Amino acid sequence: MKKFIAPLFLFACSLLFLSGCGTNSKIIAVGLRPEILSIDTKNGGVPAVTWQIVNTNIVPYLLSKVENKIFVNGQLVGTSKSTKPMAVPQQTNAGNTDILELASGGAGILSAAAGTNATYRVETTIIIQIYGDTTEKSQISNTGSVAVK
Repeated sequence: MKKFIAPLFLFACSLLFLSGCGTNSKIIAVGLRPEILSIDTKNGGVPAVTWQIVNTNIVPYLLSKVENKIFVNGQLVGTSKSTKPMAVPQQTNAGNTDILELASGGAGILSAAAGTNATYRVETTIIIQIYGDTTEKSQISNTGSVAVK
């Protein structure tokens, strides 16, 4: 019986150790929230979106890529992509203004919402720089209202 208990104990300990070594992208991005601040349809003929990532955590993040899929009044209007590395300090926010690549029918949705505060939903894919060349891809989303100019 004693010969059976020791290997079983070592096996159980190794399972516990190995299960603690894995990461989950949902856990890494907890506390990060995307927000759309404004959508400008009169930006020299090219629509633009101003967005930010809010970090409520006590650790900073380095994002190597941010891609926003933006819905206005429940309909997809387009996407914005930022591939410039961006630091998001702890307990604050960081953002950017990017060109809004319109989806099919997106121009009509924006022109109908122009001059109002419309409801939005944003689905954001972020690439978080962990260390060196190690990255983690995460999905975050949010809803709210946005000024459509």
